Amino acid sequence: MARKGDKHPLPAGLRICRTCHEVRGTDSDGDVSACYCSGLICNACGARARRPITDYYDWRDGMWWHVPYFGLMGHRCKLKSGEKPGGTGWTDLGPDPEVVAYQEFVTRLALGTLDPGDQIDTIEGKRLIGGMRAGPRH
Repeated sequence: MARKGDKHPLPAGLRICRTCHEVRGTDSDGDVSACYCSGLICNACGARARRPITDYYDWRDGMWWHVPYFGLMGHRCKLKSGEKPGGTGWTDLGPDPEVVAYQEFVTRLALGTLDPGDQIDTIEGKRLIGGMRAGPRH
């Protein structure tokens, strides 16, 4: 599903979002790529930001990237000279169900509260389901 001119074709299961034109979906390893549509919008300047504690696949460089929980701290509104911010805080765009499942799994992994049926590959930190890996890429 690579677009014309892409240097890196998309892994199976990932697709280009029709709204924001970034990669979204779940690949064959269970890695979830969250596009801007699952992110946040700055109420002051209207800039979109990726949802903290998510991963995304960048089709330009063929790499997976992680957005840390403190990812929004570096945001600075790009306003024209003399223009004042129109609001404060962030509007949550509401994540896709696959993004929610990923965040819940990572939170349970960090807190040590996984269900007894969940098995973890301790080398890669991935959940094992019937011998298939699922969960975030580290």
